[in-house]
Amino acid sequence: MKFSYVPTFAEYRAALRLHYRQKLSRRILHQVDLWLLPSIMFLFLISSVYRLVTDPENYSGGIGWELVGLAFASVVPLSRFYGVRKQFRMMFPNGNEEVWVDLDDERVISTIPGTGEGKYFWTGILGSAQDEKIILLYIRKNMFLFFPTIALSPTVRAEVSDLISSKLVNKKC
Repeated sequence: MKFSYVPTFAEYRAALRLHYRQKLSRRILHQVDLWLLPSIMFLFLISSVYRLVTDPENYSGGIGWELVGLAFASVVPLSRFYGVRKQFRMMFPNGNEEVWVDLDDERVISTIPGTGEGKYFWTGILGSAQDEKIILLYIRKNMFLFFPTIALSPTVRAEVSDLISSKLVNKKC
């Protein structure tokens, strides 16, 4: 079966969220990097400013550490967002490329005209994951093809799910 879709940044972010949810280690590292470290720095910033305001004579920290904490707490989540956006723009430079996918009993072919084509046999695909928005096919441990389910008609989505379930028995990433 053949189908095509134009990927959006929101679909790419949904694919990354599904990818992070697949393993506990990915989920923990993503949350630590995205929220825990900036939250700790923000709490440090609040306590440091509180000590500076309540007892300025005995405060030995200096205002520099507060600025470092504020910068770190705000820059880490923003840099994560812009890094993901940059990844998406590198994969789809024009932003409106149509991705063509051809699935059959032997292989999966994913083509972005003018950019590249990938041919993957079912024996080489490590696993799959899907939810109501996205279907992922893992080519490597941290590399996947994603298909937005919105772009698929209900019959094509059922055929894709049946094909994946028959070819990838007990393979989850």
